[in-house]
Amino acid sequence: MIDGQALRLSALLCSRLTHDLAGPAGAIANGLELAQQLPDGDAADLIGAASEQLKHRLAFLRRAYGTGQGLDWQEARQITDTYLAGGRHQLDWPDEATVDLDPSWPRLVLNMIQCAVETTPAGGTISLEPGAHPAVAALGDIAEQPLPAGGDVLDDVSPRQVQPVFTAYLAASFDLDLDLDMKGPAHAVWHARPFA
Repeated sequence: MIDGQALRLSALLCSRLTHDLAGPAGAIANGLELAQQLPDGDAADLIGAASEQLKHRLAFLRRAYGTGQGLDWQEARQITDTYLAGGRHQLDWPDEATVDLDPSWPRLVLNMIQCAVETTPAGGTISLEPGAHPAVAALGDIAEQPLPAGGDVLDDVSPRQVQPVFTAYLAASFDLDLDLDMKGPAHAVWHARPFA
């Protein structure tokens, strides 16, 4: 990746992160503002729920977009559980799903999960499929989500579209190719496989 592309990718990811964190942070601010108007318990409940959501979102995103150093499968599953809890998506992560996966891939899988969440914006089930290479299924109403690839692709990508691009770069760092397999209108699978 040339320097200009690296700079563009970092800018897109920063825009994406600030967007993802703005919702719960704004809810906390609104809760504090409403605290003067609502009964004490109602305001505290609103602020508490928003701060928990922000805490879980930060924990997930820090591991997904950070270095991933020291991240193991147990932590990856736990932070994904709390990240998706109470939202539009349910997680199906069978115990055997990571048995055959490389222990250096949890960060990649977190980003594939993020791709699957974006593939089903109205909600659904995110399922980690057992196998020798990561595969994450999205079950629900599938949004159109092309997977950009190659060259100057970042010039045409918005912060909203950057997740699969970043995940493809991350997969490539493990000598894996990311692709999206559309199984039907309500079933898509993100795969990371060795380059052909």
